[in-house]
Amino acid sequence: MVQAIDPHGRVCYVNLSWRKALGYTAEEAAQLTIWDVIHPSQHEHCRQQLTELWTGKTAYNLATKLLTRDGRLLIVNGNLAYHSQIGQTSWVFGFFRDVTLVAQAMHNAQSYRHQLETLSHMGQLVTSSLNMEEVLQRVLDEVTGLVAAEGVAVLLLEGDELVFVAVSGPGTRGLLHTRMPAHKGVAGHVLQTGQSMNVTSRATSNVPLYEEVEKVSGFVTQTMLAVPIILEQGVIGVLEAAHSQPLPFTADALPLLESASHWAAIAIHNAMLYEKEREQYQQLHQSQAHLVQAEKMAALGRLSSSVAHEINNPIQAIQGCMTLAVEELAQAAVPIPEEVETYLGIVQTELMRVAEMCSRLRDFYEPAADAAEAIQISSLIEEVLALMHRTIADSNITTHCQWAADLPIVWGNSNQLKQVFLNLVLNALDAMPHGGELHITAEYVKITLAGNHRTQPATRIIFRDTGEGISPEILPHLFEPFVTSKMAGSGLGLSTSYGIIQDHHGQIQVESRLGQGTTFVIDLPVG
Repeated sequence: MVQAIDPHGRVCYVNLSWRKALGYTAEEAAQLTIWDVIHPSQHEHCRQQLTELWTGKTAYNLATKLLTRDGRLLIVNGNLAYHSQIGQTSWVFGFFRDVTLVAQAMHNAQSYRHQLETLSHMGQLVTSSLNMEEVLQRVLDEVTGLVAAEGVAVLLLEGDELVFVAVSGPGTRGLLHTRMPAHKGVAGHVLQTGQSMNVTSRATSNVPLYEEVEKVSGFVTQTMLAVPIILEQGVIGVLEAAHSQPLPFTADALPLLESASHWAAIAIHNAMLYEKEREQYQQLHQSQAHLVQAEKMAALGRLSSSVAHEINNPIQAIQGCMTLAVEELAQAAVPIPEEVETYLGIVQTELMRVAEMCSRLRDFYEPAADAAEAIQISSLIEEVLALMHRTIADSNITTHCQWAADLPIVWGNSNQLKQVFLNLVLNALDAMPHGGELHITAEYVKITLAGNHRTQPATRIIFRDTGEGISPEILPHLFEPFVTSKMAGSGLGLSTSYGIIQDHHGQIQVESRLGQGTTFVIDLPVG
């Protein structure tokens, strides 16, 4: 391609190759100036080089952009040379080669390399963390630049809704954690069909966009890409990219977004596996702790029963001797001093207390075996509260009860369970000497008991007070015999309650923080 221009920039000569490349006839070319064919972005640079040529520089290397007659862009490389003859007009000759295809190939190669590097980096991000929200956010930050979108988002299916769990770009402001119906909009269509969508125009889209989401962000989508996020169980979500201007996405944007969705799926899958493993570990740890506690309580129960039996025999003998001694003194001619009568009364009272404690210790290991019966837990708790009504009122304590409508029947020993509930109410009263609130709820739940990985229906009873709380030192041993935080108390109430719940194949747990109250949770299997 050869051209020549005069000092005014008028085109004085072009060869056939130049005319074919730019699409002009010889007559049309003769009417042009160089500024008609140089791309506007190159004007300043070319003007500077031409000025240097006219003022003395003889040759110049030049890479520039030209515009064809029909508006296409040509990228050319070549040389500029100054030519002058005495008595004739000076010209600047340009000798160029069309390198548009080469430049496009290089640009495409660089773009492809960048895309591969970005996708590879996504793979590194996916393996860098097991925090799903963190990984998805970092992946989306890469996707925004990869497909040149104003906003990108990941929506995951939760029940019958899609939830924005990760967003990136100015067009997604305020969308994080926003929910939308799973069957609405482009995302709903992709979720149901499992097929990607390219919305090239809002006005002509076969699937209407969900405008309620746009009201949240203030971003009105004009063009959109949406691809499914797929795991083994099917489509679990959607990855979207959007423009607020009627700008079509490039041809490679959709497959790039689909590749990104694969990485998003892997991140979600890894997070789900980790969460499942973590839950299983927690269940195993909890089961082991319950088994250890159960064995510990059983051993303590056997020890308590044995100690109670050994103590009870001499206590019975002492009580018998005391009775005989009192009778002998009563028959004696010499009157018994008043102080001696007082001392003897104290001895008899304390002996009776020790005997009662021995009986309770035996019951802890071998509780009375009453017949099982159908129990409505809410009614049983209301009986206990009615029994304690006056004491609760005098203690300036307010009770709040809430029973689930679908509360099932529990089979068990009503007297024993009533004893458990009474112990918990009494403990709550002791924990709130200056008044407070006691919240009691009962609901239907599915539980997994220690040593049994199968879930089963149960009634969950929760006693929550606003009292002083239990110290961290005592809390792990709270269900052991003789452990108590009260100045007056045997420390057998909660250990007995623990044994009763175990006999009902249930479990009892406690949570407490000093100054923030205590919560007891009882799970009783149904049936």
